[in-house]
Amino acid sequence: MTPNGTRGLAVTLATFVVVVAVGTVVSTARGAAPGTSPATLVRAASIRDEVNTRIQLLAGAGLSVTEATSTDLIDSFTLLSDDLFDARFVPARGGVWYTICPDRALCPYPASRLSRPASDRLARALALELALRTFLETDAPVVGVALPTPHFVAVVLEREELAREVDMSALASALRAGPLQDRPLATLAKALDGDRALTPATPLQRTIDELTRPRTYLYLGFEPGPYGPMSWAGMPCWPEVSW
Repeated sequence: MTPNGTRGLAVTLATFVVVVAVGTVVSTARGAAPGTSPATLVRAASIRDEVNTRIQLLAGAGLSVTEATSTDLIDSFTLLSDDLFDARFVPARGGVWYTICPDRALCPYPASRLSRPASDRLARALALELALRTFLETDAPVVGVALPTPHFVAVVLEREELAREVDMSALASALRAGPLQDRPLATLAKALDGDRALTPATPLQRTIDELTRPRTYLYLGFEPGPYGPMSWAGMPCWPEVSW
């Protein structure tokens, strides 16, 4: 695992704070929701390390999970609808943030020669596995995972929503047991249209796409939200946009 991609959410937040004004963006009323517990963060770090051990066994994977931290740095996620006319607000308190970064890169904005498109299923499969394991092994209600894209793109998953759609335990086991690398080489994936190059061929691949694509967002900036002045705002990468 390389240390270069760490602190992606914190770095982005710090940049925003410098631009705006430190005193005006700190939330003074976080509400009654508890923050991310130390036990959750310890377990999240273990999940990160265990996933990295698996990634390192894949020839040519070129990715590492470089961050496992709290989402308490922000108040909420503002997630725009497909038509961009509506939004839903997801409380961030108590959650976990991971960053998936290309080796030898700086995230959340890796150099284009090292980055992957959001259509890269390997990265999204890792994001889904990180979220499922976090929900199964901790009390975190939400997980955000930054993808190794040239723009700041993240998958945002909620415990209750995901639990209604799938058997989280069974899917987590399938992701851990199945082969991760089901994509063309990174250079070929960039040369081809991402969706055509990564057409799902197995039920597991289809499940990964169905669960992650609607929950993959392009970062737009920070804005006030209903839970405080610091909300991570994002627009969907699909169906109209692909990054």
